[in-house]
Amino acid sequence: MGAYVQTDPAFLYDKFRHQKSIGNDFYRIQTDTQDTCLMCHWKKGTEDQIQLNIRTIGLEEVIKSGDYDAKIVKKVGRKHWLWAEDAKLGLIIEIRE
Repeated sequence: MGAYVQTDPAFLYDKFRHQKSIGNDFYRIQTDTQDTCLMCHWKKGTEDQIQLNIRTIGLEEVIKSGDYDAKIVKKVGRKHWLWAEDAKLGLIIEIRE
């Protein structure tokens, strides 16, 4: 789980250092001290597209906050691989079905 810019890891979930939260329309990874956070809200689109709103804390130089259209590249259970071409941002997140 996490975020990639181009193909480089930008913020990856580590169960020993991070907390994650999954809601009906959001996914969040943050450090225990909350100084670094990736929050992703979405609106369902088509079968292979999703609208994302990305907000970050402590990652602003790497991941740009904003609204993006993302392609759903792959799904396995609740895990979704997303690609937002405009931001060159890849996400691997869990979505509550």
